[in-house]
Amino acid sequence: MLENWLSKVSPALTNELSTLSPESIGRSIKIHKNLFPQLDDCQVVIFSDHSTNMDFIRTQFYKMYHHFDNLFFADLGEIRNSDTNFLINLFNELIESKLIPIIVTNNKELIHTFHYALNSFNSEFKSLHIGKEVAPFKDVDYANCKAVYSVGVQGHQVAPSHLNHKHIMRLAEIKNFIEEAEPVTRNVDTIQFNLNAMKHAEVIGLKEASPCGLDANEFTQLFRYFGYNDILKAIFITGYDSQYDFNHMTAQLIAQGLWYFIDAKDNCFKENIDSNEAFNEFVVDIEGLETPLSFVKAKKSGRWWIKSHHDNDVLIPCSFRDYEMACNNEIPNRLIETL
Repeated sequence: MLENWLSKVSPALTNELSTLSPESIGRSIKIHKNLFPQLDDCQVVIFSDHSTNMDFIRTQFYKMYHHFDNLFFADLGEIRNSDTNFLINLFNELIESKLIPIIVTNNKELIHTFHYALNSFNSEFKSLHIGKEVAPFKDVDYANCKAVYSVGVQGHQVAPSHLNHKHIMRLAEIKNFIEEAEPVTRNVDTIQFNLNAMKHAEVIGLKEASPCGLDANEFTQLFRYFGYNDILKAIFITGYDSQYDFNHMTAQLIAQGLWYFIDAKDNCFKENIDSNEAFNEFVVDIEGLETPLSFVKAKKSGRWWIKSHHDNDVLIPCSFRDYEMACNNEIPNRLIETL
């Protein structure tokens, strides 16, 4: 049924696929051409809508090399219609099929509609917004949204009243300790990456640029972190404007982000959090706390969690730095809500 909601990739692009290397992505993945591809073995799908021109990104992405043995993905083309009822049907089908869509769009309503679709499944979800400002939506906007995180926030771009939020990670923190973003990216169902989080010198293909922001290496590292997420339902890439991308470098950077996400997802392995053999546990006594903190480290991936003693020992993602702070008798801000 997905073919009812999506139109094929431009023939101007697909007609050129034969000129690419046989080992390229363009020659190795499923692409919506004249016939809609079979998606039975796919885990990730890529498409865009009318609000942005993704063809420059596709051109860069198709010519990259395909290194992926364990993950299958497809380019499904473009959304036919941005009407809310139309989108709800599309998103419901994606969620039910457990396909992870990566959507390039500048349509804020499309993102809201996906959250409404997710909300209708009556299960709690969390959302992450990466951008120079705080997320344009709140958890109270959706009945089942448990939290909205804002990462990469630039203080001078945000009113002081909007910075008093426990789920904000400012730009300086992520640039000094980018690994601190990994526990957040691991623990959300949807991710919106607004390119205005980037430094203008790194991405010229956007209208609302800033002299400060993330660099290209941090961009690809974050997309790699996205690939380690076991519960991810969707990624939205916003802010791209092909009119400003005169040398297609921004399109190339977005394509690299896609590549590193897929590479991480291809090599990702789910850890059995119920298996004591897969983890090491570290117990830390902190002065003033009645109950010690229990940290857990996965033996294979090196990822960290903390046990929530108020929620049946549920494991909450954290970082090695959080553990170090606890060892120094400090309670990291991220962990206060678990106590």
